[in-house]
Amino acid sequence: AVGTGNDHKNWLGDNPQIDDGRDGGNIGFEDGDRGQYEDECSHMMTRLKLNVYRAEDEMLIMERIRWRKEEEERKKERKKAEKELAKIRVQKNKEWRERREEERKRDPKSD
Repeated sequence: AVGTGNDHKNWLGDNPQIDDGRDGGNIGFEDGDRGQYEDECSHMMTRLKLNVYRAEDEMLIMERIRWRKEEEERKKERKKAEKELAKIRVQKNKEWRERREEERKRDPKSD
């Protein structure tokens, strides 16, 4: 959404029609009148474009912040998963060592 309230005040401040004391309304088709109208339209379109660009920049900044948070969450999840895998690996190694020791005790000549 484009914030029009504050921009409208700025627009009125910058509007050449109001500064010159000319009144608005329907304009004629002579070049002078048409030129003023086109100037005012292009001025307002420029302000709208700038607002859109500003909003897009703000959206990009918000997206980057969100991406950074998501990346941190993924890192935490990966770390947690690695810890669990390491714990499982240690447990399996321990079981394997105990089984090997038991086999050696039962069958000492295989060494």
